[in-house]
Amino acid sequence: MTREVAPETSLKVLQMGEPLMVWPTSSM
Repeated sequence: MTREVAPETSLKVLQMGEPLMVWPTSSM
């Protein structure tokens, strides 16, 4: 999985239980 993921993907990742580090902090 790439570090640069869309916000929508980030939300799905959260639901999947993956670490929050998957998406860049800049997106936050």
